[in-house]
This record gives sequence, C-alpha cells and structure tokens, in this order.
Amino acid sequence: MNQRGVTVWITGLSGAGKTTITQAVAEKLREQDCKLEILDGDIVRENLTKGLGFSSADRDENIRREVTLLMSACGRY
Repeated sequence: MNQRGVTVWITGLSGAGKTTITQAVAEKLREQDCKLEILDGDIVRENLTKGLGFSSADRDENIRREVTLLMSACGRY
C-alpha cells in the first residue's frame, strides 16, 4: 500500500462527540482501504496512563506515552 501518513487530532470537551466523529471518519477511510490507528484518550487513560491526572505535567506524560505506543505499534521503535 502506498499511503502517506497523516495525524488528525480531534480535541474538545468531554461529551462533545469526538469519539463519534472519529468513528464516522474512520469508517469512511476504511471503506477506501486506508490503514489507520485510533487512540481514544478515555481508553488510553484507563490502560496506558492509569494514575495520571490532568495537570500540565501529567498531560505531557500522557502524550509521550501515547506517541511511544503508536510508534512501537508501527515498528518505528
């Protein structure tokens, strides 16, 4: 597959519909045979970043762990 990488970061308040929008976009992209990964912040916080809060330092650590996980999944590290 010859596919360029792109990151789409959807932000907003809790309950704003981020997951719903993401799922709809992902479905359309998969219909076009696009390979994609979704990182849902709620799911990541439950598993990968358990124990972290919402302070600036905790949010930075959360992002660091998510990026590390994604790069590992893609075989980058």
